[in-house]
Amino acid sequence: MNDREKEVFRIIVTHYLNNGESVGSRTLEKKYNIGVSSATIRNVMSDLETMGLITKTHTSSGRIPTIEGYRRYIEDVVPNSDLEDTIKDKIFMSYQKRINETDQIFKETVEMLSNISETMAIAIEPSSDLEIVKKVQFIKITDTNIYVVVVLKNNIIKTSVLTVNTYMSEDNIENLNQYMKNLLETTHKTFTLRELEIFLNNIGNSDLEIDKRYTFGDNKVFVDGMDYLLKDDIEFDKLLEVMKTINNKNEVKDIFKKLAKSVEYDVNETNVVFGEDIGLSKFEGYSFIFRCYEFGDDKGILGLITPTRVDYAKLIGIIDYVVVMLKKVLNQNMNNKFLEFK
Repeated sequence: MNDREKEVFRIIVTHYLNNGESVGSRTLEKKYNIGVSSATIRNVMSDLETMGLITKTHTSSGRIPTIEGYRRYIEDVVPNSDLEDTIKDKIFMSYQKRINETDQIFKETVEMLSNISETMAIAIEPSSDLEIVKKVQFIKITDTNIYVVVVLKNNIIKTSVLTVNTYMSEDNIENLNQYMKNLLETTHKTFTLRELEIFLNNIGNSDLEIDKRYTFGDNKVFVDGMDYLLKDDIEFDKLLEVMKTINNKNEVKDIFKKLAKSVEYDVNETNVVFGEDIGLSKFEGYSFIFRCYEFGDDKGILGLITPTRVDYAKLIGIIDYVVVMLKKVLNQNMNNKFLEFK
């Protein structure tokens, strides 16, 4: 595209994203002060249509972007955008809490991400297929209830309540802690979370469950903001199918697993994939905006599911910044520190 085509194209996409309306040559001439006649603009629009970047609507002579147009817009325009400081401050402040449980960090993350982006948010917890246990601490709650704190090799923390049938004294708890310490440090250095689950259930009833339905590898999936998809103007039957899929965390996991594989788990940039590209007709008209991230040796995913007409620059900027802050809070969680301004 030449400079004039780029300018007209940018304005058409921006107008549609902001207003949800097609735009014609007269509107472009009068409202956006392009500096050329409406006849010249019509010729440019015709060229852009030939390139497959815009298309006519059924109800007027105006144009809206095509999926290919969205792709070009994201490639050419979004990289030059920056996230507003006010949004960065909201993200930062949402992490100014002392959160000791990793599950709660991810629950807070998807809730915050959904509220700020006004879209559906998902987070997939990083963990390896064999979640190696680094440390286990048993703490007495009552005579028959024990609080179990588990630290994994990548410093992710999990907790559980173990209920036993016999009286447990403080000495019994200390012996249990010493036994587990010896097990992890000498006899069984690759003790996994799965093996710990079996161990706990052999001595009592534990609520430490590893549900394969909710995992990406062995990673939990956290979802928030499904109601934002209800605001889109979409056929009811299609919306119903989308909601059924999204309500199944296993299906959400599978979709994002395929998306992550398609970009080879690249942790260097946020990706946009359109529903039309993933072979699921129910998601036509939706976008998947996501980023893989590393924590230790493992990878997780942070993503959004949103109608196609959204502010891509803003949402990509939000995910980029949230990934940075999420990794910081995961790293600092073990030291129980607040994040510090840089």
